[in-house]
Amino acid sequence: MGTNYDGTFSKAVVKGFIDIPEKTAPGTPDTDVGRLYVADDGGTTKLYFKNPAGLATALTDAATVNWDAIGDAGGAGTIAFGTNAQVITAAKTNGDMLTISGIGNFGDVSVVRIESGTGNPTDGTVLEVVSHDANTDPLVVSSSAQAGVLVVAQDGSVAVTGNQTITGTLSATGGLIAGTATNSIQKTDTVALTNANIKALRATKKALVATPGADKFLEFVSAQLILNYGSEVLTESSDDLVIQYATSGVDATAAITANGFITAAADTIINVLPKAMGAVVATNLVNNGLELFNTGDGEYGGNASADTVMTVKITYRIHTAGL
Repeated sequence: MGTNYDGTFSKAVVKGFIDIPEKTAPGTPDTDVGRLYVADDGGTTKLYFKNPAGLATALTDAATVNWDAIGDAGGAGTIAFGTNAQVITAAKTNGDMLTISGIGNFGDVSVVRIESGTGNPTDGTVLEVVSHDANTDPLVVSSSAQAGVLVVAQDGSVAVTGNQTITGTLSATGGLIAGTATNSIQKTDTVALTNANIKALRATKKALVATPGADKFLEFVSAQLILNYGSEVLTESSDDLVIQYATSGVDATAAITANGFITAAADTIINVLPKAMGAVVATNLVNNGLELFNTGDGEYGGNASADTVMTVKITYRIHTAGL
């Protein structure tokens, strides 16, 4: 800036560059010189600083400073974004895009911690992992000894390797399968019978468990037959029930007495256990399902309103025969 005769200021123009001597302390003689200048960079005018070693830095390029040029912070700090949403993007395709590594001899602490700290949330998610493409799993967790110990796949399935400890209740809406091809698997299925199903159990047996597959057989564990009473009682003469292996007719239970259960005038439950089974040819059991059958000489009748129904909860194990 310059001063005009009338006391106003005029614009000072520096052509070339400004050499700024470096000062270590007041009164210390000049040591090195830093140079400040303006230059063109692909059509953009930029302000540069050049150090005594000749390294030039564009002072207007703060937004493009490489991460590896960021020095170690002087102490613990906080980055506060306020109400502004931030997005980190990476176009790298031939390797991991962002890695956070804990390289110290740390103890019982976390390398990365994501938490909901303050406020009064009414909904939302603390951590959301999203994949936009069907070829990419949203989440894979690995240990030092094995990759993919926990995998949450794009289709929603979860694969876990190793022993798991669950504290509390495990709920499985679609049923629960546990075990391997050589170990036993225990399941409980729920089967609904309509009024028409109940009244046709002699002619049309009700499938309870499907065939388990080649070289596998079902072990009947227990069943609970739940009669949901309607308006009038069902009737029977001497027509008991049995749970049997479907194609062979081998009984898995003793006779289930119909009188007092089928003919009950209230909601009624009967618990059914397996019967002792002698030697059975393996083909009668292997890859065979379980079904509910009316063993009497006639179908059930009564209940003119046709509003009595039944639910069967059947528990069974699946074994590999190894034959």
